[in-house]
Order: sequence, then structure tokens, then C-alpha cells
Amino acid sequence: MKNLLRADLRRLFHNIFYVSCCILAFLITWYYTRNGAQFGIQYNANANQYMVFVSAGVLAFFSIFPALFQSTEYGDGVIKNKIAVGHKQTSIYLSQFITICVAAFIMVLCWLGGGLLAGAQMDRGLLKYTCVLFFYSMAYVSVMTCICMRITKMAIAIGLQIMIFQFSFNAALILNGVFAMTEGSIAKAAQVMLNFIPMGQWISNTSLVDDTVTLGLFPQTALSFIVVAVFFGMGMFRLNKREIK
Repeated sequence: MKNLLRADLRRLFHNIFYVSCCILAFLITWYYTRNGAQFGIQYNANANQYMVFVSAGVLAFFSIFPALFQSTEYGDGVIKNKIAVGHKQTSIYLSQFITICVAAFIMVLCWLGGGLLAGAQMDRGLLKYTCVLFFYSMAYVSVMTCICMRITKMAIAIGLQIMIFQFSFNAALILNGVFAMTEGSIAKAAQVMLNFIPMGQWISNTSLVDDTVTLGLFPQTALSFIVVAVFFGMGMFRLNKREIK
């Protein structure tokens, strides 16, 4: 397991696409946080709100990168070779998941550094959101890892990841609308469902919607862990009995 993780982390840090996008995450966050009012989306927002808004780029990136990083190992025969030398598929899966979580953590740090240097203030609200961002990013990559490590065709994996990103964005908007237009148990159900979706947690913390839609740090973190547990379990289920052609 240690050798697998060491090799996966080495490959991550030598991945030009990933390193370049981390630099871009820093630069884009810096620029948008300084100049967010020019875009007209959040004209009356402050630097912290601009910074939170642009954090959607983290989810957008991990809607493509896992397939490029993980699914390519099927096409190159790397996973088959790992199994041939005695590694269990569950160990391979766990190593890949940890690696992609590390990738998300580093990108969140790049986002944070860019925003703070651009004038955002590390207050209690931003600190809470940074924690929420990391955990819902981990939930999101658990979904993507489940797809990439169970589906051996990279093109199919990429297509599914893009569909999930688009679906989750639209679902978050619809659920926010239901929450705003209803009351009682229906509104509460819509609120919980919205906060269950990583994209929903993002939109609930922006100034695009009413701040009452967010459940807060601990409930959102708990929901993220539920997503991780569900999709990690799905990804690992009977994995060692699968045959790789």
C-alpha cells in the first residue's frame, strides 16, 4: 500500500496538467477576488464573497481530472500490471482515492492563498467555508473516483463526470427554488437535499442565494462524510473479484 501511494503521489506531482491548473486556480482566484465587481455577477459583494463564488472552479476541475489521472491507467495497462505483481484492487482503489483527495486539498490551498493575497479577510465565516469546501470537495472526488475506478473506458468516465457536474448544478438551483417557494417539511427536505450535493453546498454559501438555505459547518460536513462513505463503499464492493481484461 505504501509503495502504491508513493507512486501515485509522485505521478500526481509530476502531472503537468494538474500542476498548471493549481497555478491557474491561484491566479484566477487572485484576479477574481480583486476584480469581482467587474463581472457583474455579484456586484454588491465583498472580496470574501467573490472568493467563495470562484471556488466552484475546484469542482469543475475535478469533473475532468480524475478520469485523466485514474482512468488512463486502465488504457495503459498499469492497473493490470499492479494486480499481476500482487496488489489487491481494493488497495489500488484506496491509494487512488487518497491521492485524489490530496490533489483536492492542495488545490483548495491554492484557492485560499490566491484569495487572501487579493484582499479577502480570514474571518470566522471564511474559515468555516474553507473547511466546508475541502470536505465537500472530498465528497465530490469520492463520486468521481467511484466512476473512474469502476468504469474502464476513459471516454465514458469523462462523459459521466461532466453530466454529474451539470446535473448537480441544475439540481442545486431547482432545490434552492423549491426551498424559497415552499414552507414546512417540503422546504426542509429541499434544504437537506441541496446541502447533500457538493454543488449545493457551494451555492448555499454564496451570496447568490439566501443564507438561510445553508445548514452550517457541522451538518454540511456530516453530509459530506455520508457521501464519501456511500460512494467509497460502492467503489470497493466486491472489487477484488472483478477481472480486468
